[in-house]
Amino acid sequence: MIMERISVRSSNIAEVGYEDGTLQVKFKNGGVFEYQGVPAKEVANLHAAESMGKFLHSQIKPNYECHKVKEDET
Repeated sequence: MIMERISVRSSNIAEVGYEDGTLQVKFKNGGVFEYQGVPAKEVANLHAAESMGKFLHSQIKPNYECHKVKEDET
């Protein structure tokens, strides 16, 4: 899935995109992951978090299905 992402200020996360319940995260190490079924409110909370990486690790990763995206899919 090709998704538009925006750059974010984070020590580990480079870009974040969201479309139709899918959160796409590109890490500074180049890895891209998609989290399925994420409500828009959770994405707003991610953007508002003091630490996006900590929020992703504690609130998104354990609660939503995830898969790695091949770079040519982005």
